[in-house]
Amino acid sequence: MLEYDEEIEQRSNSLYGQGFAIGFAEGRLEVMFKILKDLTKKYTDNQIRGLEPAEGDDATLLKRWNNDVFCNYLDFYRKYENFSVKRLVKQYIAESEYLPWG
Repeated sequence: MLEYDEEIEQRSNSLYGQGFAIGFAEGRLEVMFKILKDLTKKYTDNQIRGLEPAEGDDATLLKRWNNDVFCNYLDFYRKYENFSVKRLVKQYIAESEYLPWG
């Protein structure tokens, strides 16, 4: 019979938690980059950043997202805009110390 090992259980729980967190971050990033890909077809970077007024269906969304985090996503997207969304997500995670947890 196997003995209970608290250290092994803690490591297992930690790895499970990290795996869940990475999966959650990948999902959020994928949505964010899909939205950015669509927005960059309709609006200029300055309109997306809130530096110029935007008109259209997404204008309210752009006003809501006028913040530093969203602008950082835009900068990253522009750096690798020829990548697929999945590749953008992988690259962002590889380069980033900060992941979007919530």
